[in-house]
Amino acid sequence: MSLDTTAPELSLVAPTPANNTALSSTSFIINLTSSEVLSAVILEFNSSNETINATPILLNWMINKSVSSFGVFKYRIYGSDSAGNTQITPTFTVTINNTAPNITSFFPIELDKSINEPDNFTFNITVNDRGCNYNFLVPEWNIKVNIKQFYIFRQLFSCGFL
Repeated sequence: MSLDTTAPELSLVAPTPANNTALSSTSFIINLTSSEVLSAVILEFNSSNETINATPILLNWMINKSVSSFGVFKYRIYGSDSAGNTQITPTFTVTINNTAPNITSFFPIELDKSINEPDNFTFNITVNDRGCNYNFLVPEWNIKVNIKQFYIFRQLFSCGFL
């Protein structure tokens, strides 16, 4: 007879959101895998403990976590085997926010702008998203073409949110 003194190995795997992920949905799946059968699983979510009573599929525990508001949430999972050995996952952070950024200025105001050669054109967009400010400026362009052309400018703004 041998005494089990080894804690189970725990991993958070897909579809668990990666650490520091920004989500727009107020619910997400946490998928815990273990190296052995667990006798107890506790989810610590924003410093509150929740006993997980789900039935594992083999060595996987799928937890559907829902929150009622937007914000930054931290969680980790404690897993114990039948010998009382406990392991803890690293702390994961998820940001939930589905509020669109606020465009505070846009120049020019016109959606369609025609310019004649040899004129130049400059436009500027300023965006604010939960304290992150972005200023997207396309400097003067001098397009030497005598035919009608359309240009679409796209810029992705990111500050750890939406």
